[in-house]
Amino acid sequence: MIRKFAAEFLGTAILVFFAVGVATLMFGFKFAGASVAAGVVATALAFGLTLLSLVYLIGPVSGCHVNPAVTIGALLAGRIPLVEAAGYWIAQFAGGIVGALALWGTFSTSPLYSRTTTGLGTDGWGSKSLIHIGVGGALIFEIVLTAIFVFVVLRVTSATANAASDLPRRMRS
Repeated sequence: MIRKFAAEFLGTAILVFFAVGVATLMFGFKFAGASVAAGVVATALAFGLTLLSLVYLIGPVSGCHVNPAVTIGALLAGRIPLVEAAGYWIAQFAGGIVGALALWGTFSTSPLYSRTTTGLGTDGWGSKSLIHIGVGGALIFEIVLTAIFVFVVLRVTSATANAASDLPRRMRS
């Protein structure tokens, strides 16, 4: 169990440091310039490629949840017991905090960084949102996209996710 929790801690810290770091560079430091689309694409690629790398790195150890919502999905699907889920959550929250602290420590050495104006890649609502979405809209958006993400993760990691891997056995029959 300790290896699983350590993997989740490390994976979450890496995800926060790299992917949130790119979001901070794109939007906080304005590396995307006037192109919001470039910032969105760069941030999406950073999250996707970091997660892909983590799946190969820690997936065999812990399943690479690196997100409390994925752990809730695994718990509700009966894939992990509550005690293990609680350990994952503790590791993920601690890893997220350590990753954010490392990111803050890195950026705070720049004379261009200001915690209050540059931030650390967080989204917001109202005047802090690029489209000035209200808190209700932001909450709906977060719930819907998180649910879709968790459903996709649960599906692609299910026992029947790759029907092609069963093809040689079916052909012999």
